[in-house]
Amino acid sequence: MLAKKYRLKKDREFKKIYRLGRKIKEDFFVIRYLENNLPYSRFGFVIAKTVIKKATKRNLLKRKISEIIRLNQKKIITGRDIVVLIQYQPPDQKSQELAEKLLRLLKKVGLAAND
Repeated sequence: MLAKKYRLKKDREFKKIYRLGRKIKEDFFVIRYLENNLPYSRFGFVIAKTVIKKATKRNLLKRKISEIIRLNQKKIITGRDIVVLIQYQPPDQKSQELAEKLLRLLKKVGLAAND
């Protein structure tokens, strides 16, 4: 799990990113991001109830994405607020496949360093 300082929690933080941030979509991921003038990046995860009905499944997917971010945090550019949205239910995929798709999208936008 990500440490608290790396998480977006407040509604006003999410609203600011939605209002002023940039957006990119690919597959079932939507990433919104905005500079935060901090020496680290913060992350938020959003999955609508209309996308995945059961809270346990939504939370499991959020935990998987959070763990992917935590394991690859050194690759991600600092000084950004990043919100990862799930636009529709992903097909049953392993964590490795989710990680590859998410990191590819972050690299495409320039939020993650290329290996």
